Amino acid sequence: MLCQLTPSQANVSVSNGVALNVGDRVLLLNEPSSIDNGLWTVTAGMWVRTYSSLDYKDTVEVLEGATQAGTIWFCTSNNITLDVTGILFTQVRAW
Repeated sequence: MLCQLTPSQANVSVSNGVALNVGDRVLLLNEPSSIDNGLWTVTAGMWVRTYSSLDYKDTVEVLEGATQAGTIWFCTSNNITLDVTGILFTQVRAW
């Protein structure tokens, strides 16, 4: 699913029309700081990064969400160091 919130919002139970459960993976885009963009896993506490190796040309498919379900996103950032490098995505497909 695709949403816009900060990973520290651990008490969020619904995002983009989807009820979140522990273990769900969420693609964050357009965060106030692009350092927070990327894939996150919902946990009972603070969310954690899903992939530590996300890099240029990687694609992410969004399966759920009220506004972006069925879209594919292309990572346009290179040489990513998590929590240091801004991560940007471009939508490449919608079905």
